Amino acid sequence: MDRFVFDTTFIVKGLVEPRRKKQDEILELQLKLHNKAKEYLEKVEREEIEMIIPSIALVETASVVSRLTNDDKLSVDAVNFLLENVEEILFDFETLDTAIRTGIETKASGFDTLYIAVLKLTNATLLTDDFKLHNLVKEKGFQSKLLREMI
Repeated sequence: MDRFVFDTTFIVKGLVEPRRKKQDEILELQLKLHNKAKEYLEKVEREEIEMIIPSIALVETASVVSRLTNDDKLSVDAVNFLLENVEEILFDFETLDTAIRTGIETKASGFDTLYIAVLKLTNATLLTDDFKLHNLVKEKGFQSKLLREMI
C-alpha cells in the first residue's frame, strides 16, 4: 500500500472548501486543488493509501481550519478526521534527533525540517502544496508530490 506524509497545506485544502465568493479563475483553481486533496483524503478513509503525519500537524490543522472558517466545530472535526484515519503519528520524541540533524544540515525552517525528518524515518512520499518544501524534499532525495502539479 502506498504511504504518504501529508503536510497541513495538503490536509487543509482537502478538508476546507474554498470560501471565495467571486466566480473567477482563482476560485476555479482553488476548487481544483480542494477536490484533488479531498480525493486523497477519501482514499485514506477507504484505506487505499496510508497517511502519516508528525504530531504537530494536529495542532497546525486545528489552528488553520479555525482561522479560515472561524468555526470551532469544523476545527475539532478536522482533528478528529486525522485521528480516526491516520496510519501513523510521529511524536516529537521519535523525530527529535533526526529533525535536529536535518535542521543543521538543511538550514530549513522548523516545520520543513520536521517533515523531512518524518520522510527520513518512514521512507514515504510527501504530499504538499508548499512549493519551497516540495523542492527542498526533492533536493534531499525524497519523493514529493506538489498538489498544484497533480491537477
